[in-house]
Amino acid sequence: METNPLKMEVCAEKFEGSVMLVTLYLMAVGAWLALTKQISLPPLLRIVSSYFYKRYRGKLEKYVPDQGKCFVASIPPRLISDQEGFSRITLLEDGIPLPCGHAAHEDIRLKGEGRYSHWGAQIYFSSSDNSNPITNGKRYELVEL
Repeated sequence: METNPLKMEVCAEKFEGSVMLVTLYLMAVGAWLALTKQISLPPLLRIVSSYFYKRYRGKLEKYVPDQGKCFVASIPPRLISDQEGFSRITLLEDGIPLPCGHAAHEDIRLKGEGRYSHWGAQIYFSSSDNSNPITNGKRYELVEL
């Protein structure tokens, strides 16, 4: 039987101490950044606390035209957006994820084609076929991953 010299076995016990050290290091860096006012404390606390909430899932109900192919809808302000960090929101159109999250607002307005952006307590989006989401009969839903 031939042995593979690249075959490796991973044992969780070997990494438990390392994970704890990395966690402590990241907490210390976050505290230092907050104390030196390189980041503000409220967004940091929102980001950390967001990991302990139940993931959000909700239907977009009211959206209004913005410019070009872009529409805007209000969403719960507790969700971390790209303005504060990195949004974990995925926008679904009839149950299918739209392809281009974290898009530039200008690209949403000019190109559309399912681009979207979670910014603050709003989501800027376009439908996948550039139709009007108010009249196209499609269902739009947000899922926090």
